[in-house]
Amino acid sequence: MITLLALCLLLFSSCNHKNYSKLGLEEYEGGNYRGASEYFQAAISNDSTTVDNYVYLGMSYLALEQYEEAKKTFQLGMNLDSSEKMLARGLGLVYYYQDDYKKAIEYFNKGLSEAGIRIGKTECDMLMYRAKAQTQLGQYKDATDSYTTLLKVNAEDGNLYYNRGCLWLELDKIKEAKKDFSRAIELEGATYQLYWNIYQSLINHNANDEAKEYTKLALELPANEDESHKYRALFLYLEEDYKSAIAEFKKLKELDLQSITSLAYCYKACGEMDRANAVFENALKENKKNVSLYNKYGVFLIENEQFNQAIKWLMKGKSVSSDSDTKDVEYNLIIAYEG
Repeated sequence: MITLLALCLLLFSSCNHKNYSKLGLEEYEGGNYRGASEYFQAAISNDSTTVDNYVYLGMSYLALEQYEEAKKTFQLGMNLDSSEKMLARGLGLVYYYQDDYKKAIEYFNKGLSEAGIRIGKTECDMLMYRAKAQTQLGQYKDATDSYTTLLKVNAEDGNLYYNRGCLWLELDKIKEAKKDFSRAIELEGATYQLYWNIYQSLINHNANDEAKEYTKLALELPANEDESHKYRALFLYLEEDYKSAIAEFKKLKELDLQSITSLAYCYKACGEMDRANAVFENALKENKKNVSLYNKYGVFLIENEQFNQAIKWLMKGKSVSSDSDTKDVEYNLIIAYEG
C-alpha cells in the first residue's frame, strides 16, 4: 500500500512538471511573460534538471527587463549543460541590453561555436546581435564580417546590405558602401525613406558628392503619401528649392519636429521671417510640453539674432521640462544671454 501511494505521488509530480512546462510555453508564446515565468519557476521546482525550463524562464525575465534574474537563470542552466546554445544566446542578450557589449560578443561567439557549421534562425539572430555589439564597440571590420556571414544565408535581405554599407563608410570604403546601398535599393525598392537614410549616412561621413547623387535619385520618385511628401520636401530643401519644399510640407497631415524645423528654415530662406516664426509658435500651441521644439525655436531665434525672443521661448521650454531634459535648453540660454 505504501509503495503504491509513493508511486502515485511520483506520477502526480511528474504530470505536474509536464503541465507547468506546457502552460509556461503557452503563456510565453502568448506574450504573457509574467505568467510564463511563474509556470517555469514551478516546473523547475518540480524538476531542476530540464534545461529548456531555464531557457524559457530566462527569456521570460528578459522580456520583462529583469536582467539580473535572467542572468542568474541562464547561468543556472549553463551549470547543467554548458553546451546549450540557447543559454549562451540568452546570456549574450542580457549583456547586450545591459550595454556590456564585450561580454555579449563572448556569449554570442560561444553560442555560434556550439552550433558548428549550421546557420539557422537562432544562429542568424546571434549573428545580428553580435554585429550590433561589434558596431557599438567600433569593431567595424568584425561587424562587416558578421553581416557577410548573414548574407550568405539571407542574400535577399536588403536591410543587411544597408547595414553593411554603413559599416563600409566607417572603414572609409565608399565604393563598397555604394555597392551595398545599390543592392539594398534593388532588393527593398526605391523609397524616400531609404534614400534619406543613405543620404544621411554619406553626409555623416563627409561623402557629400556621393550623397548628392541620392538626392537626385530620390526626387525622381513620385510622392503619394505623408512619408514620401515629408522626405521629398526635405530633399527639395537640400536642393534649395524652398517654394517647392514648402508646397510638399503643406501636404502633410501632421508635422513632426524635423518637418516643423525645416519648414521654418524654408520660409526664412524665402525672406518670410514672420511665417517662419509662426510655424514654430503654432506648433508650440499644440505641443506645449515639447522641450525639443522649444529648444529648436530658441536656436532658430539665436541664429537670427533675436536674443530676447530666444530667451523668452527657451525659458518656457525649461519651465515645462524635468531637469534631465534641460541640458540643451540651458546651454542655448547661455548663448542667448551672451548675445
